[in-house]
Amino acid sequence: MQTVSIPPATSSKARLHGAALASVIIALMLSLLLEALDQTIVGTAMPRIIAQLQGLDLCWLLSTSVQK
Repeated sequence: MQTVSIPPATSSKARLHGAALASVIIALMLSLLLEALDQTIVGTAMPRIIAQLQGLDLCWLLSTSVQK
């Protein structure tokens, strides 16, 4: 049985370091925070909106909530 050594793959892609990496991670974390905040507000307000519309024509309301 022979063993074959495979050389490590070298990546020619540039990687982010330092401030560039930190800014990308911070931007991703902020976008997740804003999306969670948006869903919290919409989820809390949805019963009141439905009550004011008397439960009619909810298709547009649900589709706008999903399309954000």
